[in-house]
Amino acid sequence: MKNIFKFLIALTAVAFTSQAQDTWVQKSDFGYNASNVPEPSARNSAVGFSIGNKGYLGTGEDGGPKKDFWEYDPDANTWTQKADF
Repeated sequence: MKNIFKFLIALTAVAFTSQAQDTWVQKSDFGYNASNVPEPSARNSAVGFSIGNKGYLGTGEDGGPKKDFWEYDPDANTWTQKADF
């Protein structure tokens, strides 16, 4: 049993150390449209989720309720405004 435990620890260590660590890559800022014009502001209580390889973010509030919704495409590194919620 101890050997299995040691094996699992070693396997986990290899899996985590084989990935890039301590690196961040700047992506497109949230809510900029195709003309690079800022649309939404910072907000609290927003909702975010993903479907497939795309991320979605919207609603919340910034002193008042927000109803906009945005889609992030990681392949194009772009945000696209979707229909309001």
